[in-house]
Amino acid sequence: MQHFFKVFNKTAGVQVVLPYVDINADFFGTKANSSGLGDMIFVVGSNIVGGKPLSFGEYLQTPRETVFAWSFATTAPTGRFSSETAESIGKPLAI
Repeated sequence: MQHFFKVFNKTAGVQVVLPYVDINADFFGTKANSSGLGDMIFVVGSNIVGGKPLSFGEYLQTPRETVFAWSFATTAPTGRFSSETAESIGKPLAI
């Protein structure tokens, strides 16, 4: 899911990604079969220079320009992880 909006006359946005993983692999004799939801990813960011907010139609008609932007991303450990198996679909929690 993603949503873009206007902040101080600049384009900003948020994204939430919940990946579905389907692993079916044979790697040097080690077989891995697993599926499920991976780690959820959250991203927020905005343009700093350039890139004023545009509708999709305006965007298609606007000449390209250089923009400078920032973003921050973090991951939530929502996927399944096991140090015992090769097919973990999440990351281990830092301890």
